Amino acid sequence: MTAQLTSSIPASLPSSPPSSLPSSLLSTLRLRRLGVAAGVVATLLVGAAAIGASAEWTRANAPLTETPIAPAAIEAGLATQQDRAAALTDDVAAMAARTAQLRDAITAADEQVGAASANTDQIRTELAAATAKLATLQAQIVQARARLAAMRAPTVRPPAAIPARGGGEVDDGN
Repeated sequence: MTAQLTSSIPASLPSSPPSSLPSSLLSTLRLRRLGVAAGVVATLLVGAAAIGASAEWTRANAPLTETPIAPAAIEAGLATQQDRAAALTDDVAAMAARTAQLRDAITAADEQVGAASANTDQIRTELAAATAKLATLQAQIVQARARLAAMRAPTVRPPAAIPARGGGEVDDGN
């Protein structure tokens, strides 16, 4: 493992302090490294203390007034909503079936209206012919009534010879 670590360090950087340095300089380097490590540890401790104090301050200023929901209550609510969803799914399926029935009824009604429309045109033609025939018949009835009235009317006859009172001669107008 140390062979892997030393092989990953570039050759330009020494893996350990050179032994050619004086011992006082080496001890200074060790003290400096120790001071840096102690500073890092102290910084981490101060950060952790600050986070703890912040958490305590937040907890004190924003207390939890409501208790969290119990898992059993969540499961019961889930079961209720699943039942409701199943009922709604059944309702939607029933509405879809009813919609299909209504669509079929509307299609059938449209077909009947189309057939009735064609039949209406035929009936209008027949009605026009019947109306014309009725007008002809009514005119014939009027003519027949006029002839009947003429036949029933008293005809004016020329006066027949009326016997004269005096001698029985008939005056023939001469």
